Amino acid sequence: VFLCATGLVLEQVYSLSLENFVREKLRMHTYVLLSVADNFNGKIMLPRRLSDQRLNTEGDTLIALVTDTQGNESWRSVSAINRHFSLPTPPAGEWLFGRAQDSTGEFYYVSSFSTVWPDEEGGKTTFVFTVMEGIDSYRQQSFDYRIAVTLGLTLFGLILLAVQAVILRWGLRPLQEVAADVVAMNKGELGTLEGRYPKE
Repeated sequence: VFLCATGLVLEQVYSLSLENFVREKLRMHTYVLLSVADNFNGKIMLPRRLSDQRLNTEGDTLIALVTDTQGNESWRSVSAINRHFSLPTPPAGEWLFGRAQDSTGEFYYVSSFSTVWPDEEGGKTTFVFTVMEGIDSYRQQSFDYRIAVTLGLTLFGLILLAVQAVILRWGLRPLQEVAADVVAMNKGELGTLEGRYPKE
């Protein structure tokens, strides 16, 4: 029971660490997009080709979108072509992290950041920068970790049981010797207990 509880705790800790890692990773992608973006008369402008080749590869699981507060799309990465999402809009200046599903049924980790962007004419427009990455690769990592923890704790449990068996056998040897002498006395083979035994 203790080892099973330990395995569950380790899995929960790993899941939280993995989600924190993904959250920070998607934030870094968002910062990169913000650094190369520009607002031109209320429209967001981004390079056609980005530094991360995954965003430039059609069908890749790393996706980036820019929308306005009404959900109207202003820009999308090449990897987001032919994919459709229904995403919540965070309040201006805030981050939102969670999961979403596209029109094909695939699940993604989603990080959205809403920012108010000034243009050259003094106007301001709110844009939502969203970066997503497919969950499947992380599911495989979680599965591999779960297998490793299960095998490790099982091996540890077997070693622990073997050590306990040796300790019990060694610790109970005086009782076994007493029991053998008592049996010998009952059979008349021994007159008294002659061995040196612990007082207890």
